[in-house]
Amino acid sequence: MPLSEYEQRVLDEMEAQLVSDDPSLASSMTHSTGSDRRSRAAIGVFLGLCGLGVLVGGMVWGHIWLSLVGFAMMFVAAWIPITSLGTRRSSRPSGPPPASAGSSRSGLGRRLEDRWNRRNEL
Repeated sequence: MPLSEYEQRVLDEMEAQLVSDDPSLASSMTHSTGSDRRSRAAIGVFLGLCGLGVLVGGMVWGHIWLSLVGFAMMFVAAWIPITSLGTRRSSRPSGPPPASAGSSRSGLGRRLEDRWNRRNEL
């Protein structure tokens, strides 16, 4: 479903505000293709299916150690995409934003915050 003209305009304003507030974040988001995440997800799915096969094979042949290896493979397969998300988020500074960041909000950010506050008061 396409965005309405109003929604598209608000989205454009949000994008312009992001570019003015944090140009490095905006440039990293526009240059991100997502291929790295897709390749990690594909590796995770492949390794998970292999691990499942090894786990079932170990159960069928009665080798508990082989089943444990299959379980470990499935655990690593689930861990691969999770760690890729964690490294992307860890590049952001932790903790509360500096005091001056709230005062520099203008336009869209302030309006959205006011709207949110009014909505929560009801």
